[in-house]
Amino acid sequence: MTWYFALCQHPMYLIIEHDETAAERTPPWGERDIVSYIERIRRNLASLDRYPQLKFNYDISGVELEGLAERAPDVIERLRHFVRVGRVGFVNGSYAQAHLHSFGAESNLRQMFEGRDAIERIVGVKVTSYAHQEPAIHDQMPQILRSLGYRFAVTPGFFWVLSFLTPHEILGVQYQGLRFLQDEEFTRWRGLDGTEIALYLTQPRLRPKGGVHGSDSHRA
Repeated sequence: MTWYFALCQHPMYLIIEHDETAAERTPPWGERDIVSYIERIRRNLASLDRYPQLKFNYDISGVELEGLAERAPDVIERLRHFVRVGRVGFVNGSYAQAHLHSFGAESNLRQMFEGRDAIERIVGVKVTSYAHQEPAIHDQMPQILRSLGYRFAVTPGFFWVLSFLTPHEILGVQYQGLRFLQDEEFTRWRGLDGTEIALYLTQPRLRPKGGVHGSDSHRA
């Protein structure tokens, strides 16, 4: 039996660069300015040199990668290298961290098409997993995602936006959200037109004292 941790770095780049009052500028959770935040990304990548077994994903948007490429082309080259050797992946794939459930159909399509193209152009990877912290889901997303070559989606951190029409064994834990029990890790997310995509159910827990922030480990 092999156990893995799915580590995903949620982006703060866009907020830190453009909003001087953002809470994301509060250390040590965030960084005081965009220069310091780029140094954090450099430290992320340096950890891959120190720990050969380590891999992780970035939930970073196309427009943030464009900004990073302009300010720190050396970081982009490092990202491209680790993508090529299978050490870094990218999820989500939108152009600007959009809350897609609040936009119209055309905006949704533009976000995903332009995000996909920007990420592939800059770091050389085609995103195939729609893992998004925000509640950016609606009934047409399976159709949009499958048309762009996505294979998987993940329930968002704000779990209450979902309705389950097929029974699943679910446990509610105070301060930890919904827990999907044994053998209930995946289901099928069906869109309005009948298009389906595999949906991973397990919710990230809040960070326990002294613990690891991120999703639960899962068996592969």
